[in-house]
Amino acid sequence: MFHLKEQHVFYLFLMAGAGFFLKLSWDIPSGIGVENDPGAAFLPIVICVLILFLVSYLFVIEFREKSEKLFFSRAEFFALAGTLLLIFVYIFILSLIGFFASTIIFLFLFQRLNSYLLNSGGLSYKSYLVSALFSFIATLSIYFVFSVLFKMSLP
Repeated sequence: MFHLKEQHVFYLFLMAGAGFFLKLSWDIPSGIGVENDPGAAFLPIVICVLILFLVSYLFVIEFREKSEKLFFSRAEFFALAGTLLLIFVYIFILSLIGFFASTIIFLFLFQRLNSYLLNSGGLSYKSYLVSALFSFIATLSIYFVFSVLFKMSLP
């Protein structure tokens, strides 16, 4: 069993996200070059610093409190780790093989992984067919909405 507080995991994700956006904010150009002009990056940097400060404060407060811990079963832990690994691989292959193919592969593998680990899903022909059909229809729907309706180019 893995002993972990649910709020701590959430706060760590928030801090990582705020730190990522803070790093991106530093790269925003400063604007027109007027002396003492804070530039376009001023507000994103202030917001990210505030988020980091407040979430760190909540993290410390939660850490001091005695509360019941969240228990992950072995299957849930492997499902979480597998999902995070799939997300990282999806981000990597998105630029290599494109949106359509990589999203179909990601959704299919994600559904099969979680079905196998969490729901004891069978390895039947029907379950694979449903996963493949869902992956294709969901990807086609996302592509239609963003590429056709919103006229955005997808990678």
